[in-house]
Amino acid sequence: MVTLHPIYRTAKPISQNIVATDEYQNIIANSQIPEVAASFLALSYQKEIQGLFSETSWQAIHAAWIYDDKKNLDAAISCRKKAILLINQANLHSQQIAGEIGASEAITIDLMRRSGQFKQALELIKKTK
Repeated sequence: MVTLHPIYRTAKPISQNIVATDEYQNIIANSQIPEVAASFLALSYQKEIQGLFSETSWQAIHAAWIYDDKKNLDAAISCRKKAILLINQANLHSQQIAGEIGASEAITIDLMRRSGQFKQALELIKKTK
């Protein structure tokens, strides 16, 4: 049984259950992940389990930025690819990641570009026009 930090004891039961999972705990406890990135990735995991795909995609993007700052290109790319998948899930569930028309596509295109997915980015640009 995982002992929850006092801050989580007042959380809603669903959040407590997610925080207690091995997956969540492995993210938080992984010493290879910078602490701030781990907090974003753990929150991303929680929001994904809750089906809040627009929120979880932003958490993955924030984690990518932390990895950029730490000069860990591979981890940043991995987070960006995860964010793209989560944005697609958000779109499938009619969840907007931004309020402006075309913002989701622009963000996705930039994530693709920053993760070396140039062909996919060009295809999305053509599809969006």
